[in-house]
Amino acid sequence: MKNLLQAFLTLLLTIFIIHSGCTLAAGKEIVEVPDLATLRAEGLTDGTVYQITGEIILTHQHGQRNQKYFQDDTGAILVDDFGGIITTVYETYDGITGLTGTLTFYMQMLQLVPVEDPGEPTSALNLVEPLELELADLTPEHQAMLIQLEGVSFVSPQHTNFQPSTSYVIEDASGPGILRTPHVNAGLDYFGQPIPLEPLNMIAIVGQFQSDMQIFPRSLDDMDYTPEPEPDPELVEVPDIAAFKAVADGPDIYRITGEVVITHLQRPYRNQFYIQDASGAILVDDEAFTITTEYDLYDGITGLTGNLTVFQDMMQLLPFEDPGEAFSQNNVVEPMTVTLDELNADLQGMLVEVLSVHFEEDNPETWTHNTTYFIFDGTATGEIRTPNYPDLLDYFGLPVPDTPQDITGVLHQRYDITRLVPRMLADFSEAGDPDGTLPGDSNCDGMVNVLDVITTVNYFVGMDPHPFCFDNADVNGDGVINILDVIETVDIFLE
Repeated sequence: MKNLLQAFLTLLLTIFIIHSGCTLAAGKEIVEVPDLATLRAEGLTDGTVYQITGEIILTHQHGQRNQKYFQDDTGAILVDDFGGIITTVYETYDGITGLTGTLTFYMQMLQLVPVEDPGEPTSALNLVEPLELELADLTPEHQAMLIQLEGVSFVSPQHTNFQPSTSYVIEDASGPGILRTPHVNAGLDYFGQPIPLEPLNMIAIVGQFQSDMQIFPRSLDDMDYTPEPEPDPELVEVPDIAAFKAVADGPDIYRITGEVVITHLQRPYRNQFYIQDASGAILVDDEAFTITTEYDLYDGITGLTGNLTVFQDMMQLLPFEDPGEAFSQNNVVEPMTVTLDELNADLQGMLVEVLSVHFEEDNPETWTHNTTYFIFDGTATGEIRTPNYPDLLDYFGLPVPDTPQDITGVLHQRYDITRLVPRMLADFSEAGDPDGTLPGDSNCDGMVNVLDVITTVNYFVGMDPHPFCFDNADVNGDGVINILDVIETVDIFLE
């Protein structure tokens, strides 16, 4: 008797569902609607799940949030599938049946968020005729629809080429409008292409943002427009590195006709190397590995060709072609002797030597890649920055010096900080005397003068000067800093 009662109640429930136009799926009631117009007119944004029983046609899909646009004879809808619920692969103009989801608004744009994958398409290669409109005709009723516009012009575009996530003012015979390009993830083929300068006919999809009606074309084909191929970049010859660095960064290609000398090779990392001539220095950043010729340190190159770029205020030459075999070998480049206080962006790329460099106590104990080490001399504090590539330099893994060092290296710029990059272990040497001391140089700047007298006096009266090199200040070697050391320091710089 109990089983008969359960069967009877199940039958009643089934009859009720059929007659009410509802079904149950995943434990939640699904309201069936025949078409998109009904969905838009009657749908609520309260979490109700709707299923469109009629076939709808895919007019566009792109990579931003897995978004898709569907249309039927009655209307259109944007499907925002951020969760990636729909995994079936569709082609434009496929027809699907049974699209199911909930409705939401985003900035007044009605969207359907799918709750299940509708499965394989029920048809393909359907024809959707764009609705012929003018910009002034656009209303919220046209959201997500495929439309046709004629005589569309761009009004003083802010870019030469199309950029993603950008609003461009356009106009047709009816007045102004907005073309809003999708996010870069949409991957549309006109991103980066020149913006048309002449009026053109356009197929587009209608969007809305707050009260603004917007459009966007799906592709270059929608704009009845084929961009003119960009001309080959002009090749300009310049005599030296300074002249190259003086040009504007951009697409033009420059050839340095004079000889440049390689001062540092770190080619496992982005095929980079530093070059220098009598006029200046620059980093060659060859991430594409355009240059395949093997070079040695201090090789000379002529005809280096590329364009100028700037990354985080570091000027770089991006090579356009391989300059070929070295023009000379074993050149001598004397490093410029500088203090940390003298480092500035004008010196970026240069081979320099900094004397009597001390390492702060809280630095890492060993050298490793992609790490900043804080240093000081008698003039200022500074930074050593190692490149971001494991095992690139021969001192990686070795202890950081605990005695003053004379350090040779190239200069790398990052925004307003000019940083020293030692190239190899041989770039480090003990500062001053062989025992690492320079008697009298209490402020650690590699020289002895009246500033050291002041530093020593400040130390023994308790003012804790920084930097301070005790061993240098203890000129008489008695292990105590006092007036006798001051007198001997004066004697040294008066000699």
